[in-house]
Amino acid sequence: MRDPVFVSGPFPQYTAAALCREIQGRAEVRCVVTEAGLVVDCCVVRSIPFMDGAFIDALQKRRYTPATLDGQPIRVEYTFLPHPTATGISTLDGPAFLVGRCPSAAASS
Repeated sequence: MRDPVFVSGPFPQYTAAALCREIQGRAEVRCVVTEAGLVVDCCVVRSIPFMDGAFIDALQKRRYTPATLDGQPIRVEYTFLPHPTATGISTLDGPAFLVGRCPSAAASS
C-alpha cells in the first residue's frame, strides 16, 4: 500500500478563545482520506479546549494524493495529532501531520 501524500490545504489556526487562555496540549483527530484525496468523516478522539472545530475545519479543507493498493486508489483512515503551542502556531507531527493509518471499513467492502 502507498500512503496518501499531502498536496495542499491549511494548517489549524488557534482560535481567539484558545489564545486568550494559552491553551496547549495534544489532540487526536481521526479522519478518512478518500479515493479522491478528500478528508472526510473526522471525529475528535482527544480534545483540546476551544480547538476541536479549528482542527476539523482545517483537516477537511486539505487535499492528498490518495492511498493506493495494487495501483488502485483506496479509502484509508488516518489519525492526526495536531499540537498547538503557546506561540499560537499549531505544529503538526510528521509530514502534513499524518501519524498512523489503517484501511477504513469502506475499503474492505
